[in-house]
Amino acid sequence: MIIFSALLLAVVISIDTLASGFAYGTSNTKEQIRHLIVIDLIGSALLGAALFTGYYISTHINSTATKFISFAILVAIGCYKLVVYFIQKSKETHKKPSQIGWTETIILALVLATDGIAVGFGASIHNTSLVFCFAVIGFSLVTDFTFFIVGSTLGRKLTKKTRLDLSWLSGVVLVLLGVVKLF
Repeated sequence: MIIFSALLLAVVISIDTLASGFAYGTSNTKEQIRHLIVIDLIGSALLGAALFTGYYISTHINSTATKFISFAILVAIGCYKLVVYFIQKSKETHKKPSQIGWTETIILALVLATDGIAVGFGASIHNTSLVFCFAVIGFSLVTDFTFFIVGSTLGRKLTKKTRLDLSWLSGVVLVLLGVVKLF
């Protein structure tokens, strides 16, 4: 039962990664494996730190601040992508694939980790087992990496099949993802 709970927690935490991968796929952004590994390692390391902290501390964290920080960053990145889309559209440039830069990689990793920190901390308080903590970290390493690639692939395929310019969708998805974090 502990392993199943750990897997379920890792999957739930990785849903944001799936949505982010989809957003980057619709904007025809190519992910490099090394960037995905950094996103994965940062997220899992912060999740692990939260799990182990929650394991040792039995008080609850105020998740309101985490929600607002995550909201603000996702909305800012989403708005930035929308502005870039409209600037490129006004210049009528041919959209070629772009790549995720290191700064964006680090920011994305930190944003995606915010839910994991709060959820991991809270979950480890109620499930006081080191096996649970290690299992969540292990599953998180796999699910985050896989979900980003699956989301990115689905986003690119949707864009190719519809033959529409859906690069604006990445900004909208990130803004919506930020708004969802408030609730």
